[in-house]
Amino acid sequence: METLASKPASAGRPSRPKGTTPGSGSAGPESRKRIFGTAFRWLVAVAAIATLPLLVLVRLSVWFYTDYGLWPWIAAIGGAVAGALVFIVVVLIVIKGTTGGFRAPRYFKRAVFGLALVYCGYSALFLSASNVKSTDVRATYTSLHPSLRLALSTWMLVDSRLVITDAERKFEDYARMGLPRNEASLHFVTSSGHVHAVDLRTIGRPEWRNFLTTVYFKAMGFRTLRHGGTADHLHVSIRVAE
Repeated sequence: METLASKPASAGRPSRPKGTTPGSGSAGPESRKRIFGTAFRWLVAVAAIATLPLLVLVRLSVWFYTDYGLWPWIAAIGGAVAGALVFIVVVLIVIKGTTGGFRAPRYFKRAVFGLALVYCGYSALFLSASNVKSTDVRATYTSLHPSLRLALSTWMLVDSRLVITDAERKFEDYARMGLPRNEASLHFVTSSGHVHAVDLRTIGRPEWRNFLTTVYFKAMGFRTLRHGGTADHLHVSIRVAE
């Protein structure tokens, strides 16, 4: 017994504190933080890739027209080119930040510019029947200013329930609606060859939707006015370039 008691403890794995399990300890929380941090960065990156180029496209197309007086379609194409450049830059930054380096494929930039132009064409010509009050309103959609069409199509990606209640008007429409004729109405075709205003439905929609719609169009450089007339609606217009 004395001999056994005098032997040193055998070298082996250190005993774990009572109540602990393999793999537990400070490494667990740190690992979770890294996972959450990576997931958050990817979420921000995806959101930036999906939204920033479209917002730049719309905002710059309005800016090119109202501040520089560019022809409406030239302003829209200029916004599309700027949005495509932003998309390319954001994608390259995200991939380089995650992989440490990235060389764009040969036709990557051309494809992005091509998609931007296709999106402009789609926004200019296509409007779902569910997003208009009537077929008469839908028939006047292509008379809207290109920047206004781009803004509407982009917002409909977020708010698919958006409804256009009025676009182009003629002088006799005011008499039919029982309203005084407004010679300066932006619902008429202006010297640019386009209608500069559109009315959006607010009745039957949650106020938070109406609020976000107003904030979006204001941020994109449009004028907004919530008023009555024949019914409560949101009037959205783009300033006529001088």
